[in-house]
Amino acid sequence: MDATANDRETIAPRVVCETPTKPTRPSSSARGVVKETPVKHELVRVRSMHDASARGALTFATATECEEMCSREKHARCQLGVTCDPYVSGKLREHQRAGARWMYRALHGLDERERSNAGTRGVVLADEMGLGKSLQVLAVLWTMLTQGPSGEPTCRRAVLVCPASLIGNWGAEFKKWLGGVRAQASLCEGNAEAVDAACDRWCAEPRTDSKSAFDRWPVLVMSYETARRLAPRVRAMRPELMICDEAHRLRNAMGSQTMTALREIEAPMRVLLTGTPVQNNLNEYAAVLDFAQPGILGSLEDFQRDFAQPIQRQYERGASEQEIAKGRKMAEELNRRTSGKILSRKASTNAAYLPKKTEIVVLCPPTQSQRMAYESGAKLVETWTKKDNSASFGAAALCAIGILRQAANEVDQILMQANSVAEVQTDAEKELDVEVESDAIARATTTETSVDELKAVMADALPSGYGGGIDGSGKFTVLQRMLEALKDRGDCLERVVIVSGYSASLASADKICKKLDLPTSRLDGTVPVDLRTSIVKDFNNGDGGQVMLLSVVAGGAGLNLVGANRLILMDVSWNPAHDRQAMGRVWRDGQRKPVTIYRLITSGTVEQKVFERQLGKEVLKNTVESGYAGYEGDGFVTKDSLTGLVKFTGDGASSNVLWGHALDVVDCPLLRFANARGAMFSVIEVDDARANEQPASAPKRAAPKDVLAGKLARKRIAFADLFSAAARRK
Repeated sequence: MDATANDRETIAPRVVCETPTKPTRPSSSARGVVKETPVKHELVRVRSMHDASARGALTFATATECEEMCSREKHARCQLGVTCDPYVSGKLREHQRAGARWMYRALHGLDERERSNAGTRGVVLADEMGLGKSLQVLAVLWTMLTQGPSGEPTCRRAVLVCPASLIGNWGAEFKKWLGGVRAQASLCEGNAEAVDAACDRWCAEPRTDSKSAFDRWPVLVMSYETARRLAPRVRAMRPELMICDEAHRLRNAMGSQTMTALREIEAPMRVLLTGTPVQNNLNEYAAVLDFAQPGILGSLEDFQRDFAQPIQRQYERGASEQEIAKGRKMAEELNRRTSGKILSRKASTNAAYLPKKTEIVVLCPPTQSQRMAYESGAKLVETWTKKDNSASFGAAALCAIGILRQAANEVDQILMQANSVAEVQTDAEKELDVEVESDAIARATTTETSVDELKAVMADALPSGYGGGIDGSGKFTVLQRMLEALKDRGDCLERVVIVSGYSASLASADKICKKLDLPTSRLDGTVPVDLRTSIVKDFNNGDGGQVMLLSVVAGGAGLNLVGANRLILMDVSWNPAHDRQAMGRVWRDGQRKPVTIYRLITSGTVEQKVFERQLGKEVLKNTVESGYAGYEGDGFVTKDSLTGLVKFTGDGASSNVLWGHALDVVDCPLLRFANARGAMFSVIEVDDARANEQPASAPKRAAPKDVLAGKLARKRIAFADLFSAAARRK
């Protein structure tokens, strides 16, 4: 099939040269002494590759800026402006045009006060999910491959590193946006032989007798694992640009083989893509930024002393006025120092282009069996705090949090749990972002005894005749009724994604679906990477199940599940970024239906408290992005507060969050159906931008409009009172 001339852009830029001004000849003075007239650096000026006035055109650098740069850096030629290919830039939305322009200019130092062409230049594009980070970076990449301020491409070869499950996605993105004839991407996927062949293709010199892009593979796409093996070969080809997708993974890679391999490649320009630059703490944020722009925040020790400690101290209880003032000052300084290197926009930016999204948090009271088991376990943990051995308590409490979270999810998960104490403790430490003292970890025997005692107490608290299943879970009772509503509606085009961090929860959801004859697709860590793309494609096309069972780990990296218009999040992660990523799978480009997202939370348990503490971490994220540091909530966990996490507090809304009440039933057909089947709902609104606000009787602190979601976002909370039938009969 023949391509149009516009579709067959060549890698080498087409230029029209102008005759340079001749230098001034030597002149003679009256005494006959020949003097050399200083010769100004002359440039051969070449026409811009694309017409800046064309429809959809986007100018990255003006003619004047190109001349200044080329004169300063002693180039022989100068292109009269750098304009992105209108074929690509015409597809960009306004925020994407701004992002692509910012990225190009930052990589080329066009806005730097002290300009230099030495060293590494890097940026972090930290737009939230669904804003089209991939299209923005492809617009910049294509421009760099074809042109530059000096009339020559500023990038001959580029390498893109991403999670293995996204390699196929990136191949599809190249074909979708660049048409397959502009820039070919060599994909390192499959077995070792196929990966080596892809690298060979990228390393090969282009044919000199052809100008077709089909003969060039300037971009190598590989996984982080493959990068460790191919780093020496990639470095030898001296790529000018490295792109790291899902770059928040680098936050825990400092000193690892992956980070060593990526640094070994030594690409002078770097772009890091992530929707979650801040997850648990500021050290992770510093690690990502340091890889993009080495040394921007000094050493890790300097960063912790100058920024992390004072910023986090201001949020802690008992912080003095001086500490609060210093924290705010350092937050503003951190924002100032990084403002030119990181760009982050909220998902609400895309709201004008997408269907309506409704987020409903459903507080599900535990069933009586579940409540009896949970309360018994929580009371036992409370007795541990009265023991003198506080170090041993620290280790045991971490395990208790993990166990009680599973009990809040489903009692059966505790009865069937086979994880070792060490595994439970490690998972809890990682998610809570705390560490217990080494002597506590050394007391493994004491900890294991405590955990065994906790499980036994919870099992003994169950009523005689307990049969398991949804009798042990309030939220799975709600889930079953919601899926019954989906079945009764008979709309096979309406698809649902059920997300959980526990494989046991996905298995329970699968049982409910089978009971209701609802076909399912499943995507979790057990599914081979090379099968995931086809599973997603079939589900979106309607050829898969009506319900997608998705693990948080498998669903947290770039998956597009726009075939579904409802998503049910079965549990709460301590790290809010995990939940945001999971919920972002359905409300993104390509979605054509209104979206409803349900967060099922067992009320009064550790789950509800983890959800409330998520709000504090959202404020930390906002502090970094905007420099605002006026929030005074309890956003950080200390070991002293672990007991409070697990204590059962009843079925009502927490006093730590500003709850507003409404009388109408939430306008959702699935929940209305559940209500008709015996679950009583009332609607509660929570203003998540003002979490942990003082009670109504205390003076109110004003919160800025841009806290968290860019505005004071309102979330609707449906309170499902599943065991109040007696009250209804009255």
